[in-house]
Amino acid sequence: MLTHPVPKAAQGTVLVAMAAAALLIAQHVAGRALRDALFLSSFPSTVLPRAMLAAAAVGLASVLGAARLMARFGPGRVIPALLLASAALHALEWQLLGMVPRAAVLITYLHVSIIGGIAVSGFWSVVNERFDPHTVRSIAIRLGVGLATGGMLGGIAARSFSSAYGLRPMLLALAASSAVTALGVRGVSAGSSALETSESQPPEANSETSTTYLGFMAALVTLTGLASAVVDFTFKASVSAEVASGPALVGFFALFYMVVSVVSVVLQLTLARWVLGRFGLGVGLASVPAAVVALGTLGIALPATWVMVLLRGSGVVLESSLFRAAYEPLYAPLPVAQKRAKKTLIDVACDRLGEALGSGAVLVGPALVGTALGTRLGLGVAVVASAAAAWVAMRLERGYVGELAASLRSGRVTLDTNEVKDATTRLTLSQTQLEIDRGALLRQMESFRGGKSPVPKPKPASELLRALESGDPERINRALLAEPLDKDYASLVIPWLERDETVEAAVVALRRVATKIPGQLVDALLDEERPLRLRRRIPRVLRTAAHPRVVRGLSEALTASEPELRLRSALALRDIALGTPELSPAPRVVLDAMARELELGHEGMLDRIFTLLGFVVDREALELSLRALSFDDEKLRGTALEYLEHVVPEPIRGGIWPHLRAGRDPQEPQQRTPAQIAAELRRSLG
Repeated sequence: MLTHPVPKAAQGTVLVAMAAAALLIAQHVAGRALRDALFLSSFPSTVLPRAMLAAAAVGLASVLGAARLMARFGPGRVIPALLLASAALHALEWQLLGMVPRAAVLITYLHVSIIGGIAVSGFWSVVNERFDPHTVRSIAIRLGVGLATGGMLGGIAARSFSSAYGLRPMLLALAASSAVTALGVRGVSAGSSALETSESQPPEANSETSTTYLGFMAALVTLTGLASAVVDFTFKASVSAEVASGPALVGFFALFYMVVSVVSVVLQLTLARWVLGRFGLGVGLASVPAAVVALGTLGIALPATWVMVLLRGSGVVLESSLFRAAYEPLYAPLPVAQKRAKKTLIDVACDRLGEALGSGAVLVGPALVGTALGTRLGLGVAVVASAAAAWVAMRLERGYVGELAASLRSGRVTLDTNEVKDATTRLTLSQTQLEIDRGALLRQMESFRGGKSPVPKPKPASELLRALESGDPERINRALLAEPLDKDYASLVIPWLERDETVEAAVVALRRVATKIPGQLVDALLDEERPLRLRRRIPRVLRTAAHPRVVRGLSEALTASEPELRLRSALALRDIALGTPELSPAPRVVLDAMARELELGHEGMLDRIFTLLGFVVDREALELSLRALSFDDEKLRGTALEYLEHVVPEPIRGGIWPHLRAGRDPQEPQQRTPAQIAAELRRSLG
């Protein structure tokens, strides 16, 4: 993964986000350890699936309410308020535990099961609204380290606190940590759209593919939630059969979560960045399902406690490291309104749905085939669901790139020449704004015909010959525009491309017969003994000639020693491919040409490479991303960088990345004189 330095103004916010993430997951881990210990100390493990179903049902209603609130008021307001309410509820549970213990245990189980998922999902919503897509993916590893560190600290605190003071006082500690976390999340939200209400949000168009994309995300979360519920129950049932007492259970679960958190931190700091950078988001998303498939199959053959501990532990480790770092950036390209409306529903409601399905499988299996075979049957369901989740994960990576492109097309990247600050974007503008309009050119050529009718009467071919022999530019221009050029005279007209006075008329005349004489034009293009000025202008003639011989010749010109000739040949190929896609140069030819540009490293390298890139990636999204790179808006620039990082092939990406000003402070636009602008126009036009 290529690094994208966090803007200096946001570095402090990233540190606050890491601290908030650590606090959030620490209380989440400690709360789950306390929840499980209280429940398994008060009820038999056979009641656990029913509690899981109840938590899923209540959680679904809670999630719907939380999603509506976040869509209305923004996650920056809702999540801190939710954490403060959670702190108050923990204090109430502390009071109830001394009065009605079993009721307090059930309330605590439902509370911890529901609030944790909503809070974690909402925290990531705040992060996604605070930073641009590329920064989100870059800091996801750092935040993952914060989450894993928090899990480790939470496990240590739960184990130490419960041993020293017992289970009940832990509820007060959780209340205090929830209040502090609320302040941290509010600090991350400061200055971002996360604090804006829906009325203050500008309307944003949803992408055409977003429904399918979100559907795949919902399927992934549901399938992984199903598998996780089955694995979690099997793990807890195996542990509770061997560890009976409440404090011992808290100690075991705290130690378990502490160990997996330590492993998660190590994985984050060592392999996570390399794996995601080398293999992409799809592999990160598929990491948890793949582990369940492998170890779940082992558990079916050997249902020992240590296998269940390893199965559950690997899932928690990968979920908090690779999976989370790959999953959360998936929301970054989506419009804010759509993100708010769907993220919590997908993250939590779909997870609860999967949990309900998994709990149902756990309940039905033993009833049908007995306890021993029921465990194996449940693991079999988890393995099948995980295999399907792995397939969905690989599809999501392609959807992510499509959403990045859609976000660039959505109108948030606009064409404003006043904001253009770099050569690459200026080239893009020249390609879109200064491209020769054929109608305008013909109107310009009217002056050479003395204002005569645009459809002149045919004249004898000898008139052209006499005009060429005279050497008079005005007379030659009139003759060339007076009638269609006879292909037999093309070889006599080609040399006049070199003259500034006759180039426009010669281009018009030769374009009319270009598909009839592709060999002559290509030979002139590749002939190094011809004047360079003439060779540079031949691609303007060929750009309208949809002929295989022309494509082969222009592709060969991509290897020319002269940089400007290579650029103009690439532009001509682009225009041919736009009109006749089947004549696009082969991807291998394009990749080789880009690699050659990197190797030569001449001035204007980026201009030529990005022109060539248009053959292998979405050309419109590419041009929009290049424009966005010149803007001061960090979110637009980050979206563009994220898109480019995913679509530009290696090793091209590594070679051009230092030249894209990734992470650098915007520079003042270069002031140009009218003479310089005119010179650029002449260069663009030939």
